[in-house]
Amino acid sequence: IGAGTGGATLPILTAFGGMNGKIPPRFLSYDITDIQPASSRSSKKRQIAWGDLVSYKKLDIENDPSEQEFEDEYYDVVVAANVLHATKNMRNTMANGRRLLKKGGIL
Repeated sequence: IGAGTGGATLPILTAFGGMNGKIPPRFLSYDITDIQPASSRSSKKRQIAWGDLVSYKKLDIENDPSEQEFEDEYYDVVVAANVLHATKNMRNTMANGRRLLKKGGIL
């Protein structure tokens, strides 16, 4: 959530493997989201080594994710590094983040 320039994304993807097909990936897909799609443009260049494993989507976590083409209970892990504190209503923000998680998922 709120990937922006991808400062947290690159180390996570590197740890998960799959870069340039050299190390088998330990994930099936990784969605990079931000409230402004233009924010992720600079991070796209850095994540190109993961090819089709990575996709980019617009998400405003302050609003219902299901109304933004996100499926409830879809993700095993949701990463939100240095972003949620900037929202207007933390209770609402956390509820929306949890909606994205499968049972037993980690936010």
